[in-house]
Amino acid sequence: LQATQLMSNQLLTKSRIQALFASLLVCSCDKPDEAKPQPSQSGEPAGGGALMLRGIFDAPAGSSLEVAQTFDIENASVLQRIGENEVAGKMSIGREELQKIVFLKGGGREIHIGEGGATITTKMGETGASELNEPDPLAGKTIVAQPQADGSWKYSVKGEPDTALPEGFAPADLRADALYPTEWSSFGDSWEPSPAAIGALLDPSFQLSSGNITMRLLSYTKRDGQACAEISADVEAEGTFKSKTGQQEVKLRLQGKLFRSLHLYQDLEADLSGTIEIRERVGNADVRIEGPVRFKRQATWSMGDEEIPEGSDQ
Repeated sequence: LQATQLMSNQLLTKSRIQALFASLLVCSCDKPDEAKPQPSQSGEPAGGGALMLRGIFDAPAGSSLEVAQTFDIENASVLQRIGENEVAGKMSIGREELQKIVFLKGGGREIHIGEGGATITTKMGETGASELNEPDPLAGKTIVAQPQADGSWKYSVKGEPDTALPEGFAPADLRADALYPTEWSSFGDSWEPSPAAIGALLDPSFQLSSGNITMRLLSYTKRDGQACAEISADVEAEGTFKSKTGQQEVKLRLQGKLFRSLHLYQDLEADLSGTIEIRERVGNADVRIEGPVRFKRQATWSMGDEEIPEGSDQ
């Protein structure tokens, strides 16, 4: 009887663990800093190699930015403890976020949400592997964004005025702004953005509240013919993320590079990898998940009939 009860608890806990990670799809953090400061000059390298990394790009109406982001945890170790009993397992999570942002007259935009979502594979103890697929709840919808006089944004689902958006929703083109300084940066300069800023970039469900984050301007380069700043990131952060089952403790250790367009003030590429640790209480079980994690971002810009001249910085 005891063994039967334990197996029942294990299966229930596994189901709730899957539900927990599926909830990474739910945007639930505070909104990122959305106000873009106006740079005093163009992004062209000045004397001493100074670059402006954050500013306003006046996007032509009809132009668009397509952003694909992935957040993957591969073959993580899972340890579930119920009293004196422990069950070990493995878990992999693949999450994809797809947005096409179309810029409108007057500074507004439409955000077309693609068929992203999460796939969670779990194997606990001697049970067989199970897979859970969770689509993005906004997939196929168009979000209308309108700038407000106070610098904030108003969001609504096109054609569905009564549909509520997940708390903290923001288009991908705004979520990275808070990572960058508003003044000129020279090669070799470093700065320390807030943990909340890196959390907003990775996944809006993260609420990272403490840690050490260092970003450094490495060089001036090109990506897809555009002038870009090559930037390194070293992240040690911890906090929580909200889910359908509550808040879970999370620790992240990431290193990698970002390539930021000096014309668009957008991260065209990002590749950060490292480790993640998640702890939570599920019913009468303590659960710990540890494993490798990788975040990638790829953004493609289209100006319709206009093209950005190769190597253009302004």
